[in-house]
Amino acid sequence: MTAKQIIFETMMPEHLDDAVELSRQAGWPHRREDWELVHALSQADNYN
Repeated sequence: MTAKQIIFETMMPEHLDDAVELSRQAGWPHRREDWELVHALSQADNYN
């Protein structure tokens, strides 16, 4: 096993395809629509 660097970034719309691919590879049931919802909710300006 090799060590890999983990980079945390703010989720952006251009990450959605990769999120769907992650779900597919991990066997998760999340669809693109699910990831779009996660993205939209994480951008909500109701934390103030």
